[in-house]
Amino acid sequence: MTPIKLLALVALTTAKNQNRDRAFRARRRECETQTCVGMQPGTNMNCVNKCISESCFTEIYAEEPLEDGEVDSKRSRLFQSCARKSLVAEREKRRREERAEET
Repeated sequence: MTPIKLLALVALTTAKNQNRDRAFRARRRECETQTCVGMQPGTNMNCVNKCISESCFTEIYAEEPLEDGEVDSKRSRLFQSCARKSLVAEREKRRREERAEET
């Protein structure tokens, strides 16, 4: 692979990751400001995580939910990865449905 193709591939991968991160942050912000708005910051992480992706919350946190103020870096990374993939899958599903409606 030539250096130019490699750089293009890296740039494309970076752009995809930025879009996933943007979608994740937007969903988190929406959950914090709308769905879980009545809860105190630091005590609402289970609500926010469940709002972001209920399936990922169930997979990662259901057996042992976070305690108020608890930080679990390992499970947080697992959850974020799962939720980002879930958000991408949701977006792709919506796009397919929109295309099907257009035809």
